[in-house]
Amino acid sequence: MGCGGSKEIKGEQPTPSTGTKEAQPSSAKPVSNGSVQPIANGNAEITEGEEEETGSDCLFISTDPGKETLKIDDEPQEYNHIKPSNETPENNIKKATNVKFFEDWFPVYPTETDTDSRPRTVTHIELNIPSSRKKLTVADIDKRARETPRDQISSFKSLKDYLLRDLEGQTDRERLAVRAIIVWLSVQDETKFSSLPGNEESPEGFLSLLAKKQTLFSTFFTVLCRKFGLTCVKVPGVSKAGDYQPGDVIKKEVSADNWAAVYFENTWNIVHPFWVCRGLFGHKPGGWIKLEAGGQAVGKSEEASAGVLRSAFKEYYIFPNPMEFIHSCHPDDPKWQISNKKISRKIFEKMPYLLPTFFGMGLKLLSTESCLLNTVDGVCLIQIQAPLKNANEIDLWYELYLKEGTGQTEEEKRMLQRENIPKLVAMIRCGDLWQFKLSLPIKGTFKICCYGGPYKSKLARIAEFRIDCKQHKKDCNILPFDPGRIGFGPGPAAAEAGFFVPSHAGGLVPVKVNTKIEITFIVERIVIERTTIRATLYSTKIDQTVLENLVSVHTSEESNTVHFEAQVPEDGEYALSIKKVEQGQTKATMTTSQGKKETQSQFQEKTTTVCNYLLSTLVKTKEKANQRNARNELQTTVAMAPTSGEGLKHGIENIENGIKRCMKQDIPPTDDQIVAAKSKLELFKLKNEVRNAHLRRNIHVTRKTIEKLKTSTYKRICEKEIIDLEEFEKELEKLNRFPQEPPTLHWAIGELANSPVVTEEIVNTVRAFLLLLGEPVEALKTWNKILDVIRPPAENLPLISLTARIKEKEGSNESLDNARLSDVQECLRKYTIDQVRNINVGAAVIYEWVRISVQFEDLPTSSSIRNV
Repeated sequence: MGCGGSKEIKGEQPTPSTGTKEAQPSSAKPVSNGSVQPIANGNAEITEGEEEETGSDCLFISTDPGKETLKIDDEPQEYNHIKPSNETPENNIKKATNVKFFEDWFPVYPTETDTDSRPRTVTHIELNIPSSRKKLTVADIDKRARETPRDQISSFKSLKDYLLRDLEGQTDRERLAVRAIIVWLSVQDETKFSSLPGNEESPEGFLSLLAKKQTLFSTFFTVLCRKFGLTCVKVPGVSKAGDYQPGDVIKKEVSADNWAAVYFENTWNIVHPFWVCRGLFGHKPGGWIKLEAGGQAVGKSEEASAGVLRSAFKEYYIFPNPMEFIHSCHPDDPKWQISNKKISRKIFEKMPYLLPTFFGMGLKLLSTESCLLNTVDGVCLIQIQAPLKNANEIDLWYELYLKEGTGQTEEEKRMLQRENIPKLVAMIRCGDLWQFKLSLPIKGTFKICCYGGPYKSKLARIAEFRIDCKQHKKDCNILPFDPGRIGFGPGPAAAEAGFFVPSHAGGLVPVKVNTKIEITFIVERIVIERTTIRATLYSTKIDQTVLENLVSVHTSEESNTVHFEAQVPEDGEYALSIKKVEQGQTKATMTTSQGKKETQSQFQEKTTTVCNYLLSTLVKTKEKANQRNARNELQTTVAMAPTSGEGLKHGIENIENGIKRCMKQDIPPTDDQIVAAKSKLELFKLKNEVRNAHLRRNIHVTRKTIEKLKTSTYKRICEKEIIDLEEFEKELEKLNRFPQEPPTLHWAIGELANSPVVTEEIVNTVRAFLLLLGEPVEALKTWNKILDVIRPPAENLPLISLTARIKEKEGSNESLDNARLSDVQECLRKYTIDQVRNINVGAAVIYEWVRISVQFEDLPTSSSIRNV
């Protein structure tokens, strides 16, 4: 860990605690099925138990161990007229990763149309069944397939009739038929049929062949599809499975594989039957020394384990996206890549080894697209990007391995002793981007296995890379701090703790010796009021007493901002760890000297890591003068932007322009300052919408703004704005949705007389008003004639003024004759007061006066007007 010094700032606190309990950043440990189980404390151990098999590819994949003894035509001649197109299919389900990798979590994309690798479950598939028949769900089809009676598999016809019952005439019948077949196949225990004669005449015979390893799952699946009337081909090729390791040479004799393609809905759809039905459990490749796991040094050789093949329904391999599938499988015939971007076997060999969960999380690889990476001066960088809208819900992690046989010199052997293994990987995040920076102290072959998953959940393998280090990093020193699974940079742990809008969005912060660096967060109000905030600076070289005077924390209660200041005394790398301390009360039973038991209250601290930063004087950025100027201008613009009032709108425009200038200078959108500016911009836009809602005084706008705030990332730091708007909403409700106290009738008449825009609603409302006052229908046929009544010319003034007629009507109990009442109702029957109010507030005042005056009971309401 190195030495450390810290400072803290306190809010209102209870009585000092009698004990301290720190919640360390959770580490992670892999379990037998290839997933990673988070550990609450870095020193804890997990008791490995039997894991429930899931549909995610936490399992390892293998090639089918069977040997083909049957001869079937892989591509019958009658299929020649429907050869694969050179265009990538546009089928929505095919483009989607139709699998649920994590419980109740899916990536969120910027728009609904952004679905290139959008995960969807099969429950998204609509079953188009005539309304006169029972509507089957995918769950119904799966349940029926899994519960198929033994007597239904004696012949292909009986199995077909059973699995496809009630699907005739359905528009997606073929898709669902394929699913029924593969689900049925996945639950079959072929060993129960080993005593039967093996043949291709019945499903039972095929299962016997499978048990005897005399045929392949892909062969049986292909035959089943054809027997069921589906167009299906068997696709030979190679795959990255079984004992494959990133960077391996792909040889047909070692990596041969087979899968299938089924034609329906005008396109070919991939299915890998064996991978759908079977998974390899407990597999461990030998020949590697694990250097790091869970952020801890290990230095232990991994024992090879072949693993066990078991049933494991992996839905991903039913209709996978061809652009994703090509990372695992390469067909012998290029046409079965089912893509307009054909790749050679050599390119396939070098492609990054990305697993289905990688695509299922919506991730993208931004660094070198290869499974075999080379260091530059002992350093290697891997960059992975998540969908922006849910990047703050994701955790990534890693394990690092070294190929056995490396480290033969005395210096290398010393470096590989557990106590001397430095932390070689710095996991740094910036918004939606993760960087795994490897600094390797010795020459050799390394492997990094990356894991990912929702925050605080079990992690699954997402990618593996081999790294060849031909020149070790000089002066490779241990990192000053182990950040655990949180890594370096603001992420979901910061948001959970109530820390938002960081001034530094990236975990790596360039600093200068003896120059202060300030990092700020806008925090939830309760953080300042009820917690202690601590900042600790770590180094492997500097004494704690020196460091504790170089870091400070202070808060601004007016803006709910926490400021952290740090200064480094020498060149090198330092870690700044930000923690939140909460105090809770616990009850303990104590035994007194007299032997009596008493319950006493104790205060206990709970320390939570919020965020870590890696401060480095060694970062050398290469940028042009115009890039540096654009960056400085953006930083100044964000710092000087008004946070309220009329200047807020201009501040938003200035920040947007500053971001555009940076992008124009080829500064990437993942840059620390651009990400931080966008975060501040999002908050400012919310505040501006709150201001506009108050100015517009419109109840609909107000409600939409409240909803937007409540669903925003910044809900917790906009609590005051939400409360204020909800009070404002109640005020508007009292005003019957008028934006202010309802104006007088005389004001309304003057407003309408001078209205520059006149609509049908306005004309008929005023006409009804004047009819109520006794004007003849003939005098109100046009708007000009109506104006002559409400604004008479000087030479034709009426004997009784409009004001007098209004007073007379308000003081009279005389009812209208039926004919005039009918005329008034006819004028207003088409509109609700809401419709009129949206057009003109004055017209709405007159409408309401007429309605009350004649006590209309049959004027249309907001709901009934829709049916008029």
